[in-house]
Amino acid sequence: MSCFIHFTPLYGSYSEGPICYLLDIDDFTIMLDCGWSEEFDTEDLSVLNSYINKIDLVLLSHSDLAHIGALPYLICKLGLKAPVYSTLPVALMGKLTLEEVLISVLQERAFDLFTFEDILQAFKQINLLKFSQQFDLTEHGAAITITPLAAGHSLGGSIWFIKKEAERIIYAVDWNHARDRHLSSSMLSQIKKPSLLITDSRNFLIANKKRNQRDRDLSGSVTQTLKNGGSVLMPTDVSNRVLELLLFLETLWENQQYEKFSLVFVGYRSRNVLLSAQSMIEWMGSGITKMFDSNQRNPFDFKHVKICTTLKQFEKLPLGPKVICCTLNSLEYGWSRDFFLSFCEKSLNLVLFTSRDVPGSFNRFLIDQSPISSSSHKQIKLKVRQRVELEGAELEQYLLEEKILKQQEENANKAMDFEYAGEYQDVKDEEEAFIKLKEIEEEERVQEKTLISDEVLGTDILTWYKKNQNNNLRRVHFAMFPNVSEYMVSDQYGEIINNSEFPTSNLDDDISQIKNKNENTCILTLPLRKDLNRYINDEKNSESNEDDKFNEMGTNQGTGSGKNNNTSSDNNAGGMEIEKKGGIGMFGLFDDRSRTLEQQKINQDPEYVLKSKIQDDLPFDNDKPIKYVEKEIYIELNCEVKYIDIEGRSDGEAIRNILPKIEPRNVIIIHGSKKSTTSFRDFCLRKITPHVYNPKNEQKIDVSTYEKMIQVQFQDEFLHGIKFKKTGEYGISYMDSMVELPQNSNIPTLVHRESDNEEARDPIFLGNMQLPILKKKLLEQSIDSQWVEGSLIFKGVIAIKKKDKEITIEGDVSEDNYKIREIIYSQYGII
Repeated sequence: MSCFIHFTPLYGSYSEGPICYLLDIDDFTIMLDCGWSEEFDTEDLSVLNSYINKIDLVLLSHSDLAHIGALPYLICKLGLKAPVYSTLPVALMGKLTLEEVLISVLQERAFDLFTFEDILQAFKQINLLKFSQQFDLTEHGAAITITPLAAGHSLGGSIWFIKKEAERIIYAVDWNHARDRHLSSSMLSQIKKPSLLITDSRNFLIANKKRNQRDRDLSGSVTQTLKNGGSVLMPTDVSNRVLELLLFLETLWENQQYEKFSLVFVGYRSRNVLLSAQSMIEWMGSGITKMFDSNQRNPFDFKHVKICTTLKQFEKLPLGPKVICCTLNSLEYGWSRDFFLSFCEKSLNLVLFTSRDVPGSFNRFLIDQSPISSSSHKQIKLKVRQRVELEGAELEQYLLEEKILKQQEENANKAMDFEYAGEYQDVKDEEEAFIKLKEIEEEERVQEKTLISDEVLGTDILTWYKKNQNNNLRRVHFAMFPNVSEYMVSDQYGEIINNSEFPTSNLDDDISQIKNKNENTCILTLPLRKDLNRYINDEKNSESNEDDKFNEMGTNQGTGSGKNNNTSSDNNAGGMEIEKKGGIGMFGLFDDRSRTLEQQKINQDPEYVLKSKIQDDLPFDNDKPIKYVEKEIYIELNCEVKYIDIEGRSDGEAIRNILPKIEPRNVIIIHGSKKSTTSFRDFCLRKITPHVYNPKNEQKIDVSTYEKMIQVQFQDEFLHGIKFKKTGEYGISYMDSMVELPQNSNIPTLVHRESDNEEARDPIFLGNMQLPILKKKLLEQSIDSQWVEGSLIFKGVIAIKKKDKEITIEGDVSEDNYKIREIIYSQYGII
């Protein structure tokens, strides 16, 4: 039996952006990924409003924003109730990715679509599966089995194998046929003849270089830039391909002894990313396992990679040329955007991209023009956005407005309090209420004096109580229900407080205290914020560069030693002191004890990161009044720009070699440009199957295996009286029934048809037995037969012949004839 299968791309068709699809198997709806772009435009998710309550299951394939970005919003804002499934690395790295993105966004604009608590709540609800672990879904009678298989693109990234009855569905996006340093290759090539393959066309027109050539290009570009006295900026994702990149750079630093140059990984959650990677070695390829066994050291416990999560940590690194891997890959905001503003104007520097972002991003704009030489001198227009704390007249105006709003709120609450008191208490007006409150407070002060002293504790407590039983030992007497206390004046928050007894400071004092607090507080800003202030304040031509830590990065001043020649520099002194103590180490300036404690927690429970809240190490103070500033600027692009592909996706050649061997009966093409999707479709029609679909967004297509198939459901009492004959994997029965269409379902119902005249019918034989198999079965029963002109002859008197699918027995009526007949019957399902 087969199923009704429908597929609907909500978004991500004919596009390289975020993806989200719906797969309907009968009445069960599966959401495949739920990505979101870095713009976080709610209009992109508006299509989900009409489907959110129909979704029965969510499957996540990768941990980047394009696959999981909308999960917190769907769960905490739109009310998604369906269970979510993924592997442990996808859930863990996905949480860190969203936290990194959220911190970066809050640096540049107001954002209230989801919070850190929403991220925590969403990812705590994910159900975790291991690779090749089959999980049966029984909700709503689905009888569906889901299995995650290794995709080879990211840590824990999955190809989803979905099975119901005879239908085998493969959902494979962003898969990699080649083996990486830390990941095994995809398992897609091991699947044969699925009924439906859903895959992407993003890289169908791309031709990847061989790994050795790619490594030579990458190492050569980095080496040449460092030797020339420049620095290398490598924008990366948060937790996916950055692991492969850092492994390569660590190996390069070990082989070529680049200790005089700093290798830095900068990101707000970079420390947690590497700690998490260290705890998930079993999810990686055999190369990492062998490295771990041979060296007795975790491959992600880097010796040369310095981790910086704050600007202070980066400033204390030795001056000189550096290789900086930083988030985010798109260059739209985050650390990479800020570093780029300083890198781009220095001709010795190199901006090296290792993966492409979506069309329209600043990343893609530069890649499409790469390679860009340092002599091009292009001028680029950019928008600069910044989070700025209020000060001066703006701060005073803000505090004044806040105080007015607070006073209005207090007056409104006060009016409600006394309205409540006048309705439910025997109190006439405000003055009488406060008089009675004072009387109660006086009584309480008297009652507090009558307490059990230490001297009484050694005597008979009953004797002492009798002597003092007239005294009220309780603080306050309240009448029990249904009596109403005449003195208790309260509202929904408790007893009413007389505001006059609690004097508050005036507005001028508040402002002066905040100013003094700001002067004594070290405010942490993003790197290059002084440069950004220079642009925003129209002071681009300012020659004051004393505090710009990148002025020396692109010069020969630090070449050779990695240290500043000016020994009086405070920043350099900090770097020298750290080096004398034994170096900064992998985790920069973090306390070793806290790092070890957190590492132990993650090693003992890899899900620790999923359950833990983000620490109070944000680079800004949420309690201070702020504003966001935006201005367009022009920058000079004097640095070199290159793109070397280490995205970890199969290219067109691999797709053309692998998919024909899989032999899917139906193919759905999604997630790719219009040109690549059309080319992929033409190839599939020529080489794979005539059943190829490339639906547009919100276009629902029917990919059921059999067009004439009719699905029905049984009446309960009818089903209990049916006897099924086991035939292979299925149970088959013959029944006399009629079809009814219920009002609350689109699936017809079979009900028993009562008939007075039961007509006799011929039995139905199910199966297709082969004569060679029959010969073996006869031999097992000590019946020897011989082949004669394609027939089986037994003792020369009984002949067994087969024409098409019919079996014919010729010969005399005998005991052997009936015995052979019974053996033949046993090979069929007879109903």
